[in-house]
Amino acid sequence: MSSEGVQFRVLAEPRVPKNAAGPNRPLNYTIVVGFGFAAGLGLAFLISQLNPVLIRASQLTALTSYPVLGAVSHLNKAHILKVKRTRLLVFLLSSSIITGMYGVLMGAEIMNINIYARIFS
Repeated sequence: MSSEGVQFRVLAEPRVPKNAAGPNRPLNYTIVVGFGFAAGLGLAFLISQLNPVLIRASQLTALTSYPVLGAVSHLNKAHILKVKRTRLLVFLLSSSIITGMYGVLMGAEIMNINIYARIFS
């Protein structure tokens, strides 16, 4: 087969793209942070449903249909409040660290700073 009568035309000259092809990192970071917080909330809710705590004697009566003759209240309220505050502080600190890391990654992405190259070079 000969191609003597066939003419080839170039419709557009090839060009180098201005930006590299790749994933949308700010969107990926946002999705991962949102999914992480949602998974944490879902896991906390699941654990609370699988390990229920009875707060009132009436709940125990409704659950077992036996009358409750007496109840023991919390005797060491100061210790219970201290544990609650510590747990809240740990939660707030860890959430702040995660949110701060998200902010650093988003800021570096917006300013086109390659964190990996700066740390490991």
